[in-house]
Amino acid sequence: MPVLIVEDEREMQHFYDKALRGSAYRLSAASTLHQASAALARERPAAIILDILVKGTDAWRWLAEVKGNADLRAIPVLVISSVAEERKALALGADQFIRKPVERDQLVERLNVVTRSRILVIEDDETTRYAVRKLLQSANFPVLEAANGEDGLSAAEAAQPRAIVLDLGLPDVDGAALLDRLRTSPATRQIPVIVSTARDLTDVERHNLEAHAFALLSKRDMLRTIVGTIQAASRDANLLPSTSS
Repeated sequence: MPVLIVEDEREMQHFYDKALRGSAYRLSAASTLHQASAALARERPAAIILDILVKGTDAWRWLAEVKGNADLRAIPVLVISSVAEERKALALGADQFIRKPVERDQLVERLNVVTRSRILVIEDDETTRYAVRKLLQSANFPVLEAANGEDGLSAAEAAQPRAIVLDLGLPDVDGAALLDRLRTSPATRQIPVIVSTARDLTDVERHNLEAHAFALLSKRDMLRTIVGTIQAASRDANLLPSTSS
């Protein structure tokens, strides 16, 4: 998986190159924020590692712009820097903060957390999203959210989550149609999708959904069963997260 490293210190670039050898990650390096933006236009990395002190422009503003862009915000960002600005980095949307120096094992572990166990919740109801997020986070699953179908599809393609929780009753796209798009896109067709719905389905609707979804859950039961269902989907892919906090 490609990882975009935004770092202007040559020694750190060499460190990242050496640290990621033999792992699941492939280095893509940028020495400036301009180069980083150009790299994002060519390829969607599995994650971004950003030194907030990279010279030339305002890296804080660049981080905020990435996380404010619907096409990019799903990409997890790890801020790795010598400045003690964890709260600011997280407030601007960073997924992880590590103070330099960083060890290889620590780096790979953090990348694993943000790329291998990330769950995308596509749900327009804010209260339901909050409840699902809290449940999954309590089980050590990082959560990415989308409030409509088009944002959800963009997030799925960019972030490559380990599973998707999809509400059928979306405001902009029919959930069943979105499931078809997820299943036919080469970028998302292997991602397990857990479909949730509040309405009664016909036998034909249920059959069609069950043919393409990993699981079909009633909204009435979802909060009780969602963690176990996600764990089952992750277990099938051998991607259960660490139980350590």
